[in-house]
Amino acid sequence: MATADYIASNRSRKHRSSGRRKKKSHAFRNTVLLLLCLFLVGGYFAPTIIAGTSLKNWLLQTTLAPDGTITLGAASLNWFSPIEVENLEVRDAAGEEAVSVASLRSEKSLIAILLDVDDLGTLKVERPTVHLVAYEEDTNLERIFASLLESEGESNITARIEVSEGVLVLKDTVSDRQFQASKLAMDCAMGDTGGGLVLAASGALATEQETGKFKVDLQAAPSTNSGARFAGGKVQCQTDGLPLELLDPLLRRTISGAQLSGQLTADLQGAWGEMVADGEASLEGNVTLAQLTFSAEALGTDQIRLARVEVPCQIRQAGDMVEIEQLAIDCELGNIAISGSAKMSDFSADDALAALARENYELKGNIDLARLAKMLPTSLRIREGTEITSGQIKLAASSRRQPSGMSWTGLVETDQLAATAGGRPLAWDNPLAVQFALHEAQQGIVIDRAVCTSSFLQVNAAGTLDNLSASADFDLARLVTELRQFCNLDHVQLAGQGRARMTVQRAAKDRLAGDIDFQARGFQWILP
Repeated sequence: MATADYIASNRSRKHRSSGRRKKKSHAFRNTVLLLLCLFLVGGYFAPTIIAGTSLKNWLLQTTLAPDGTITLGAASLNWFSPIEVENLEVRDAAGEEAVSVASLRSEKSLIAILLDVDDLGTLKVERPTVHLVAYEEDTNLERIFASLLESEGESNITARIEVSEGVLVLKDTVSDRQFQASKLAMDCAMGDTGGGLVLAASGALATEQETGKFKVDLQAAPSTNSGARFAGGKVQCQTDGLPLELLDPLLRRTISGAQLSGQLTADLQGAWGEMVADGEASLEGNVTLAQLTFSAEALGTDQIRLARVEVPCQIRQAGDMVEIEQLAIDCELGNIAISGSAKMSDFSADDALAALARENYELKGNIDLARLAKMLPTSLRIREGTEITSGQIKLAASSRRQPSGMSWTGLVETDQLAATAGGRPLAWDNPLAVQFALHEAQQGIVIDRAVCTSSFLQVNAAGTLDNLSASADFDLARLVTELRQFCNLDHVQLAGQGRARMTVQRAAKDRLAGDIDFQARGFQWILP
């Protein structure tokens, strides 16, 4: 009887213990399911929570680390819907507005972007306004995004950005001028052409006097061999009356105190690299500058003022060779034109000038000294009360490849220099003329002729670098007398007449031996 009671009691305890284990197992499982549900629900609504709180601004600040603030107004974030943002604002450290965007939308859903962050798809930007403030050496946007600009590494992001109804307000704090570009439209695709770039942009920019327009179409692609980012491309640029004042912030970084004004009208087409069908890169068209005014610290109180400047160009490249069919500058000060060919590698050579001198080219030019002196009297030290009435500088140079080597010829000549001072006419009949002719031979460079003629100087030279002879006859007092008719040289004393003879020969062991004979009478040289 006792045994039966023990068995029954033991079974009762086992049943109660099994019930407690089942209750504990169900509680753990329910807790895990509840946490999983909360996690899934929280994850699903996380974008909505971020969009509706200040977390969205915190994420932007943390990711971009601007020297200022980035804020968003209304935002629509959902895993399976496109991103929509309204009233995006970027402000500098002082709280001044730099960028504002009325609306930004993506075509791809949020989950699709996160699964492939290198492909952002199409982003539509509506009614953006950029307030660009140019300081002496930088801009407000460069200061705001300095950390991003200093970061290293290349971007491989693929995206297409469509901008409509954009506005750019440029304020130049140095010149105290402001410009506004409106109706800005841009369609920019990056990376979807194998890492290249396709850009179409247009707009209008207004000043107090006129309105300029521009349109740019650009295609660029990387090299299939070297991987260079923009190894090939095509570009077409058209501008009509675009104000040159826009270039002032860039010019100031290289030229101290530079100020530029005028209008730019251009029609240029170009192609280069692997996107050229026939293998010949090219740049051709015409650039016109109207009412050009330029001043800089180096010019002092002088200003360059030109009513019209024409720059036609027609340049082609085949392989490493560049053929300049036409490149010229034509304005009221004169004209200069160059044609010829050169190698692209010459421009990057250690001694670029020496490399370029061994190519075929022809240079011609003419400068009106009367107009130049009237425009730059301080820089040319024109004597007060003196007016240059006539004068020309003629330039001519050529380089030709002959069977025996290169040959060079050149001419620099000034003539017809005349002026008036206090109603008295002045003239300098023979200011200066320089001619030279050289060629290559087995023994090296041969100077066939090097002649300098003037009313105060006569120089002749001929020979080779191993056997050179030269002679000169000079009258320094006459030089100063002639110059003082036109220029202010009151603090300069230069006088003396004489002659010089020089011979140079290469001796043994690559040593040079020279003989110089210098004779002068009444020599003076006193400079301030």
